Amino acid sequence: MGFMRSSFPPLEFEIFTNSRTWVAPVGVGNINFVVIGAGGGGGSGGRKASGHASGAGAGGAGGCYTGACYLGEGNSAIVVIGAVGTGGASKTGADGSGNPGNAGENSTLTIGATTYTAGGGGLGGAGLTIGDKTAGGAGGIGGAGNGAGGSAGVAASGLAGGNGGNGTSGGGGGGGAGGGQDGLANLGKVGGNGGNGTVGGSSGGGGMAHTDYLGGGTIGVSSYYYVTGYSNVGGVSGVGSSAAATSADGENGAGYGAGGGGSGGASTTSGKGGDGNQGAVIIWYYQNKSRIKN
Repeated sequence: MGFMRSSFPPLEFEIFTNSRTWVAPVGVGNINFVVIGAGGGGGSGGRKASGHASGAGAGGAGGCYTGACYLGEGNSAIVVIGAVGTGGASKTGADGSGNPGNAGENSTLTIGATTYTAGGGGLGGAGLTIGDKTAGGAGGIGGAGNGAGGSAGVAASGLAGGNGGNGTSGGGGGGGAGGGQDGLANLGKVGGNGGNGTVGGSSGGGGMAHTDYLGGGTIGVSSYYYVTGYSNVGGVSGVGSSAAATSADGENGAGYGAGGGGSGGASTTSGKGGDGNQGAVIIWYYQNKSRIKN
């Protein structure tokens, strides 16, 4: 017996990374969609010629809203894409705290009178220069979607940065930054790990603060795979950089909705915080080709 040919129409999909009005093609009835908020930017580490400059927090990941509804051919949907949260500017010149990142913006999909919103990721906190065992900057909270985003990583004084919480149906929370450095008496602490996104993006790692250590926190990971076969929708994100006379920049988020990494503290110039990645809207549907007139 041979294989039977399926009469089920092929799946079509569209990915939007810019705001626009989308009109459903001929032969479209129901649609499925994913809305992803933009990732937050990581903070920059503190600057101090000698002593206690701490690493910065990572930006939170954008949230994710998934759903399905009837749209119908010829009807429109309004797509608004959230802008990225940029990383905090590097700290140079006089001693002082770094700069916080900027929060990512919400993304929305409006169909008729209903708007579906995915929240942007929260900003990564700045590295500080207060005193002995100075706490690092706090991570950004994950954006909300169908559910809550991951919690922000905390940054306790003199301790390693806390890990960002994992998202439920929102993005993962940002990783907290490492504690301050004080030579051999107070070894610098590594940044926390970024939280994982379930459907939304993942968060960045926190920056750290000590020349004797390598990087900051590790990246978060998104575990979602589309029925369309596409993965990395909420991708991995930046890792916090290490401390030095001039610390490197935190890495930018990679993948829709990912948060940026925080940079480490430095004695001369701290690196810039990593930028979050943009939001997106993805729509997929079955199209009845017999409705298309030649």
